[in-house]
Amino acid sequence: MISILILGVGLLLIGLFLCNYSLFNYLIILENYNVIVLLMSLSILEGGCRMMFICMMSMFVVEASLILMTIGISIKSGCIRIPLGL
Repeated sequence: MISILILGVGLLLIGLFLCNYSLFNYLIILENYNVIVLLMSLSILEGGCRMMFICMMSMFVVEASLILMTIGISIKSGCIRIPLGL
């Protein structure tokens, strides 16, 4: 489990570097990382993994609000940029 988390963090940092530190692209990559962690915690089904599942689901709410704030700031400044992703 720990090795998968380390691998996920490494992939997250590589994705952040490839996206040129753009906040919106960073949040999209972080969302993909959370999906990987959620799938791993559901496959193990231990007591601690259930708590990790609940924590990651709360992270989804925080990330969704950050994405909406980023989009709102972009629209307010008159510049709507659509990221292409990786």
